[in-house]
Amino acid sequence: MNVSFNGAGEDALFGGLAAVLGGALIFFLLIVIAVVVFIIIATVKVYKKAGKAGWEAIIPYYSNWVLCEIAGVKWWFFLIMSATSICGILGLVILEPLAALVSLAGSFAVHYNLALKFGKDAVGYGIGLTLLPVVFYPILAFGDATFNDVKVSSYGPITEEKFESTFNTNGTKTETKAEPKKKSSSKAKFCKNCGAEITDAKFCPNCGTEIR
Repeated sequence: MNVSFNGAGEDALFGGLAAVLGGALIFFLLIVIAVVVFIIIATVKVYKKAGKAGWEAIIPYYSNWVLCEIAGVKWWFFLIMSATSICGILGLVILEPLAALVSLAGSFAVHYNLALKFGKDAVGYGIGLTLLPVVFYPILAFGDATFNDVKVSSYGPITEEKFESTFNTNGTKTETKAEPKKKSSSKAKFCKNCGAEITDAKFCPNCGTEIR
C-alpha cells in the first residue's frame, strides 16, 4: 500500500520535527547554561575561601593570574597556562596541540599547590581540578575544606631545591672546593750529641753541635 502526503501533511510533519529538535536544542542549552553558572559560583566561592574577591574569579585570563597567586607558584606559570591562547594570538596554529599539553601541565602544577592549600591529596585533586573542574571545584567550594596558606613549592610538584639545582637558576656554576693538601711530614731527626730533636738547621738548637 502506497502512503502519500499532500503538501499540508508534509508541512505538518516537518513542522513537528522542527519543533521537537528546537525543544531539544533549547533544553540542551539550558543544561549547558546551568552547568556554566554552577561552575562559576563554585569557582567564586573557592576564590573567596582563599581570601580573594569573588569578581576576580570570573574575569578571563586575570582569574588565572590570581589563581597562580593563590597557589603560590612563579608568575610565569600564568604564561604556561595561557600557552594555547598565546599560540592562537600569534597565529601559530601548528603548535596549538603542543601548547594544549603545555597548558595542561601548567594547570596541573597550579592545581597541585591549590589542593595542598586546601588540605587535599595533591596528585588526585590536582588532576581532578585540571580535567574535571565541574566536579572538583564544587567539592572545594561547598565541602568542609578550608584554605590554609601552608608553605608549598613555587614550582608545583617539583621541589625548589631540585628545580634550582637542575636548571641552575642562579646562573653560577656549582664548584666544589678542593681540600688543601696536607704537608707530608718528614721523619723526625735527633742530634747525635745531646739527643734533642732537630730540624733542617745547620746546628743543633740545644747544644750547638754541627749537624752533618
